Amino acid sequence: MNNGGYLYTALTVLLFLSLFSLVLYFYSERGLSSGQENIEHIKTKAIYDDIMFDLEKITNLTSFVNRTRVN
Repeated sequence: MNNGGYLYTALTVLLFLSLFSLVLYFYSERGLSSGQENIEHIKTKAIYDDIMFDLEKITNLTSFVNRTRVN
């Protein structure tokens, strides 16, 4: 696989992770009342935060690869 293939693979993974994180975000933002639902809200929010951190790392890696390839 050439560098362009890696880029398209990284962008595809980024797209699917961002869509998944949006679903988690909207799920976590709905009104929760009982204690069990509050625990689920906290778990979902933690998963969402982890995914967003991973997306940031993928974006940084992709831009690093692009800068390295150009230079």
